[in-house]
Amino acid sequence: MYNLKNLLGEHMASRDGCAFSSAQFLALVESFYRRYASLEAGSSVLLYHSDSIEFAARLLALAQLPLDIVLPPNAQPQTLCDLQKITSFYAGELEADSPPGFTCVDAFAPDSSLACDLHWPGSAQGSGSLVFFTSGSSGPAKAIYKSWDAINCELETLEQTFICAEPKPEHLSFVAMVSHQHIYGLLFKLLWPLRFGHFFEASSYQYPEHLAKRLGDHRRWLVVPRQLSYPGLWMTMFWCRSVHR
Repeated sequence: MYNLKNLLGEHMASRDGCAFSSAQFLALVESFYRRYASLEAGSSVLLYHSDSIEFAARLLALAQLPLDIVLPPNAQPQTLCDLQKITSFYAGELEADSPPGFTCVDAFAPDSSLACDLHWPGSAQGSGSLVFFTSGSSGPAKAIYKSWDAINCELETLEQTFICAEPKPEHLSFVAMVSHQHIYGLLFKLLWPLRFGHFFEASSYQYPEHLAKRLGDHRRWLVVPRQLSYPGLWMTMFWCRSVHR
């Protein structure tokens, strides 16, 4: 078991240029965990939040429990209406035009007496599955269930391939042009840096010129583009390292 506190870098993230510490993040995870702990084992919870830090805190709080976490690709009313067939529990942001009938688990009363020993998710810790959805470009979107063990294997491979293979492995900073609600964005923007103590930028950048301004500091960035191809990712990493050492 990996204790979450021991995995995170001290200055783990930033949002719009403002630093966010691991102590702040852990307090956020703990506060949500105390609210979610009353959920029945085996339940499913829909999770959507546009802010990557808020999203990650809820994700790891839910993953402390034997629950399936359902990640909708967006928060459009029709998408949420369709997903009510899976669960009525919801964590995160709900827009004014969202369909009625959801129970917001963020609003549950916290159990202040509950001991919080936060760990990284895995089957040995009793974590449930993550549920993603296909794009729906060739038919109705289909649910894809992935265990935390499968996710962790992918993260280990990424770290070994891209970081540990270097003569002098160093921590990177991650910035993305893709949403964390999709498996690609979730893996590369959030879970990889969280699991291995790297830094991530919580804001997403839609345009290259905005991204270029953010890259203009001393950090060694790994840029997560909208479309994933492994050769392109290698080139993106190499370019950021070459220019911004």
